Amino acid sequence: MKPKNPIFSIFLAVYILLGGATVAIAQSTPVAASDWNELEMVSTRLVSALNGTGSEEAVLLGFQVKLAKGWKTYWRSPGDSGLPPRFNWQGSTNVNRVTLMWPVPMAFDSGGFLTWGYEDEVIFPMKVELKEAGKPLSLKLNVDFGVCEDVCIPFKQSFALDLPAGTASPSLMSAALNRAVARVPKSADETPEIDSITMVVQADNTLEFKAVSSGDFKDPVLILEGEDGDFFNVQGVSISADHKTVRFSVVADVVRKSAKLSGRVLFVTLFDDAFAAEDIVVIK
Repeated sequence: MKPKNPIFSIFLAVYILLGGATVAIAQSTPVAASDWNELEMVSTRLVSALNGTGSEEAVLLGFQVKLAKGWKTYWRSPGDSGLPPRFNWQGSTNVNRVTLMWPVPMAFDSGGFLTWGYEDEVIFPMKVELKEAGKPLSLKLNVDFGVCEDVCIPFKQSFALDLPAGTASPSLMSAALNRAVARVPKSADETPEIDSITMVVQADNTLEFKAVSSGDFKDPVLILEGEDGDFFNVQGVSISADHKTVRFSVVADVVRKSAKLSGRVLFVTLFDDAFAAEDIVVIK
């Protein structure tokens, strides 16, 4: 047997030492996340963009959902069917207000029904405003949500996450949370691609939505939300020859049938390849 090369032996020893040190550093890096709630079809947890509160007045959090292949979860307004997520922060301390943000959803055909939601993975970002800046933050989150494949399964889950009053350094989830925020529609006033949005009554239960853009419409998608129980079937879409104007024909099925459509307030989400915008529109 040939004797071991002493240089190789030294290299191997240094490699092992550095490898062990690398693992130790990775394991000691704060994750700033709750434990995973792992199930066969979905895994969930609460995550933070910061490792501590520092002198911050607000902290970016997120409800992270990883879905098994073929499964989906839902947007705030799921469409013809589905279970929208509901968030409750009762039991948290040093929380003044929580603002939930909703990334742009995908459209799904569920047995002939149009639904809005997410597949694979989604993070619902949340801006948590602190009562006292720089103080520790203790979070208790209770979530009701559903996931669907061939059948829909409702879940009630609880999560806990404590952030110390230490340095507000970015956590391992900071980049992922910022990407999730980038997927959230901006207000129409903050969206340079949108010049104007209008909604007018065409007939008893038919509306025309019109948007004018300084850019080019390519494949615009419209979602309308009204009162609880209202449904809006977006049917025809037409884009002008210069791609600056888009019109949607909408059939409204509203709960308050005795009241006129004109004067009602709708929440509009409009998105395309280059932008995603939200606005409040009064029907004319």
